[in-house]
Amino acid sequence: MTVEECTMQKDFDLAIIGGGPAGYAAAIRGTQLGAKVCLIEEKKVGGSCLNSGCIPTKTLYKSAQMIREMEKADLFGIEVDGCRVNLKKVIERKDQIVRELTDGVGGLLKRGNVEQVWGRAEFADSRTLAVEGSGLRIKAGRIIIATGSKNFLPPIPGIDGANIIDSSAALSLTQLPARIAVIGGGVIGCEFASIFRAFGSEVTVIEMLPRLIANSDADCGRALEKNMTLQGIEVCLDADIENISDLPDGKKEIVYKSGSDSRKLAIDKVLLAAGRVPDTINLGLDAVGVKTNNGSIMVDEYMRTSAEGIYAAGDVTGRELFAHVAYEEAAVAVENALGSSRTMNYLSVPKSIFTFPEIGSVGLSEQEARERGYELVVAKFPLRGSGKAIILGDYDGFVKIVAAVRFNRILGIHIVGPQASELVGEAALAISLEATLDDLAATIHAHPSVAESLKEAAMMALNRSLHV
Repeated sequence: MTVEECTMQKDFDLAIIGGGPAGYAAAIRGTQLGAKVCLIEEKKVGGSCLNSGCIPTKTLYKSAQMIREMEKADLFGIEVDGCRVNLKKVIERKDQIVRELTDGVGGLLKRGNVEQVWGRAEFADSRTLAVEGSGLRIKAGRIIIATGSKNFLPPIPGIDGANIIDSSAALSLTQLPARIAVIGGGVIGCEFASIFRAFGSEVTVIEMLPRLIANSDADCGRALEKNMTLQGIEVCLDADIENISDLPDGKKEIVYKSGSDSRKLAIDKVLLAAGRVPDTINLGLDAVGVKTNNGSIMVDEYMRTSAEGIYAAGDVTGRELFAHVAYEEAAVAVENALGSSRTMNYLSVPKSIFTFPEIGSVGLSEQEARERGYELVVAKFPLRGSGKAIILGDYDGFVKIVAAVRFNRILGIHIVGPQASELVGEAALAISLEATLDDLAATIHAHPSVAESLKEAAMMALNRSLHV
C-alpha cells in the first residue's frame, strides 16, 4: 500500500517517527507525562544501536577481549593450552543478546501503552503522517523525528562490488576473513579493526586524515595508533583511495596513495567504516518547512526544528551520534513538545571507544581548549603509576586532565587504559558539575583502583602527585 492510499486516520497527542534509542525513549517519556503516543517504525525497534551498532559490536568486543586475556594468561600464572574463535557461536550469542534487548524494548513500549505502527512514515502536512504499509494517517498535535542515521558510502570507484561489507554485514559473518581492510580510522573502524585482529585476521586500517579518531584528543589518537601497530594492525594514514577492484583469485585490490607513493593492497574483504550520516530521505521535510543542513535536521537547544510543533532527536540531527545523547535529546524534545522549557547541554557528553586499550573522553580536548583561548594547565598521569593497572597487566595508558588556570576548572578528561569506558562516567560528572582540580583531588577514591588515577591526575596538575 502506497502513502497515497493511506486513508484511515488515528489521532494522538504525540507521534514519533523512528523506534531507535531517541524514538523509543521519546515514546516512553511521552506516556510518563500523560500523552497519547504513537511510535512509527519501518523495521525493528531499537534502531541501529540495538540491532547493528552499540550492542552487537560490544558483544563481539567482549569475545575479542576474552581472547586477549587468554593469550596473556601466562602472565598471571595460568597455563592455557590454546584457544580459538568459534565465530558461529560468537554470532549466535550476539543474536541472542540483541533479541533479548529488543524484546525488552517492545515490552516497555507495550507496558507504557504506546501504540506501535509499522511502516514508512511521510509528512502529509505539518500535523499528519501517512504510513506506507499500514493504510493509516496519523494526526498528532506534536511530532518528533527520530529516524537515526545510516552508513556513509564514500565516492570510491568499485565501492559497491563483491566482498565489500558495511558494519551491519560484519556483524553477521560466518567465516573469519584471513585478511581484511577497514576503510576509516574513526571510532567504528578502529573498533572493528581491534575485534578482527583479536580474532586472528590480518587487518589494515586506511584513513584519509593524519591520525586515528581525529575528533578525539590528539594524545588519545597517538596512543591508539601505537597500540594497534603493536597488535599487528597495519595503520595507513593520510591515505587517498583511488579505486577498489577484483583480482582473478577472488580477492579485492585496493589502490591508494599515501603522500606521493601509490600502493596496492590485496585482501579478502573490505569493511566500510567511513562514518554515518543522518537518515532523512523521503520524509517529505521540505513540504512542511523542516530545514536541513547537509542532510542533518537543524534544531535549536530545545530540539525544535524550523517548523512549528515538529521536533527532532538523535542521530538525525547530526550533532553527537551516540545512543546516550539520543536518550537525552529525546527527553528534552518530548518535555518541550508537551509544554516544558528545557535545553540540551553537550558539554559533558562522554565518549567511549572500545578498542585495545579502551578510550574514554569527555569535555574539551587540549587543542579545542587552546583554540577557545583558555590558559591551560595540562597533566597526564601514566597508568604505570597505578597499582591496580599493574595488577591487571594493562598499564600502557594514561589519564589526562585539561583545566583552565582560572579557578582550576576542569575542561576535559581523557582516559586511555583498562575500564576507560566506565571511568569516563565520573569524569562526565566532574565536567557537568563544573568541578575544579581541587574538587577532584580532594575526592577519596578506593584503593587499589584504576579510578584513583583520576585523583592522581588532578593532584599532578596541582603539583601534588604522590605516585609520579
